[in-house]
Amino acid sequence: MADKDIKLSDEDLAKATAWLSSHEATRPCPACGNPEWSIATELAFVPLFSVGGDIVLGRGFPSVVVLCNRCKFFRLHSAIAMGLVDIDVAREARKKAEAQHGS
Repeated sequence: MADKDIKLSDEDLAKATAWLSSHEATRPCPACGNPEWSIATELAFVPLFSVGGDIVLGRGFPSVVVLCNRCKFFRLHSAIAMGLVDIDVAREARKKAEAQHGS
């Protein structure tokens, strides 16, 4: 994925599709039973929360959004596990965000 580019490339989408298939993560939608899924062209970020319920700025999980083609139920998969986000790059981004926000 290109620096500062929020859209997944065709190569990234193919990699995510192959990863889902190889991990048998292509079962029908649990909400409507439809077997067809799409991958969103942008990553999502699931933030971490403190025990007190506060969002922990700069910390969380970069995620691939997989959408049911019929009812639009969505699920999240780790972009790091799929190889779309390098763990070291994610750690550097966290450090940068923490420095900016004084965490």
